[in-house]
Amino acid sequence: MWRPEWRLLSIAGALVSLLLLTFTALPVHAEQEPASGEVLVLTASGPVTPALKSYLERGLEEAEASGAQLVVLRLDTPGGSVGIMSEVVKVIDNASVPVAVYVWPSGGRAASAGTFIVLAAHSRRHGPQNHPRRGLARGCRRARDSRDPQPQAHQ
Repeated sequence: MWRPEWRLLSIAGALVSLLLLTFTALPVHAEQEPASGEVLVLTASGPVTPALKSYLERGLEEAEASGAQLVVLRLDTPGGSVGIMSEVVKVIDNASVPVAVYVWPSGGRAASAGTFIVLAAHSRRHGPQNHPRRGLARGCRRARDSRDPQPQAHQ
C-alpha cells in the first residue's frame, strides 16, 4: 500500500512532467509578428524549467531573424532549478537583441531563480501590484503608468 507522501510525490511528478510537455510543445508565441524596429513579446508563467530556456532561445532566434529591436519577456514564476536559471541567464547575456523582463501580470512574481533572470535582463519592470515582499527582484522599477498592464517603452 502506498504511503501518503509517496502518493503525493507521484502526483507532483506527474504534474511536473505534464508542465514540461506542455511548454516544450508550445510554439514560440508573439503578440504580433515583429517587423523591423518592433518588439517581440514572449510570455512565461510557471517554474524555471528547461522548457523556459528553450522557449526563450526560440524567441530570440525569431527576434534576430525578423530584425526586432527588443524582446520583452513577461514573467511570472515561483522560481525553479538553479542550474536551468544559470543557463537562462547565459542565453540572455549572449543575446544579440536586448531583453527586457516585465514581471507580469499584476500580482505576479519573480521569486527564487526568477530573481536572477530578472536581474540578467537589459531592462526590468514590474506591474502595479508587484513588489519585493512578493518575491520580486529589488532591481525592478515600477512601470510608469501603473494602470497599464503592458510594458512601457522608455527613451
